[in-house]
Amino acid sequence: MNRTLRLVVAGLAGILIIILAAVFIIVLGDVMDDEPEQAAAVPVLPSPTSEDADVQQATESTATVVQLPSPQAIVLATSTPEPSATPLPAETALPTETPLPTATNTPRPVVVQPTSPPPTNTPVPTQPPPNTQGLTLLSFGLQARSEYRVNGPVWFEFSVANNSGGAVPFGALGVMPKKDGSDRPQWYQHSWGGNNDAIPPAGLQWEDNIRLPEPGAYSLRLVICFDSYQSCRNGGAWTGPWVTLSQEVAININ
Repeated sequence: MNRTLRLVVAGLAGILIIILAAVFIIVLGDVMDDEPEQAAAVPVLPSPTSEDADVQQATESTATVVQLPSPQAIVLATSTPEPSATPLPAETALPTETPLPTATNTPRPVVVQPTSPPPTNTPVPTQPPPNTQGLTLLSFGLQARSEYRVNGPVWFEFSVANNSGGAVPFGALGVMPKKDGSDRPQWYQHSWGGNNDAIPPAGLQWEDNIRLPEPGAYSLRLVICFDSYQSCRNGGAWTGPWVTLSQEVAININ
């Protein structure tokens, strides 16, 4: 405690001496201004005593020395270069248009028409109507009960008028089938006829059926043979000669 007090007193004394020295210098300056010719007396400061040295040493020991940190070089972050722009792919060159070939007008060959006059249309000779010997067809048709299948009964009916004024002899009367554009006499359906048979003056009306053994497209028509029965049949085949009395009726056999 005494040492601390001593140090405080010594410090105050040092400060007082400094203040006095400053006042002395100021007064001395004023005096020198007043008496320029007189040489300024240099005051002799008293040498510091041992106590002053202790105070100065204590002051220096109590002074806190603040050490500033050593300057450090701050390394600035290098800026990362922006990625260079990826060059766009070169545009594919469009194919150049191939110039169209210039059309050359090729002259067409001149067709020389014959000087002779065109031929006139030759009329097709008309066939004379068949000799039905006074017989005319009144009706020929198929009935609703017909069965259009292989070997199925296809029913037909017909009516024939006699305008001759008397009986008309004949050998065979019936239906002739046609397939693929050709008559099939082997499938002919014989309805009337025989030895010394004749259609009376009142005419004839009848119904019958035909059975076809093969599928396909057919047509049916009413025919008559005016020869004798033996000639029309000619053994086991119906050979005619046939005279058509009706139009053809188309059918399909399944």
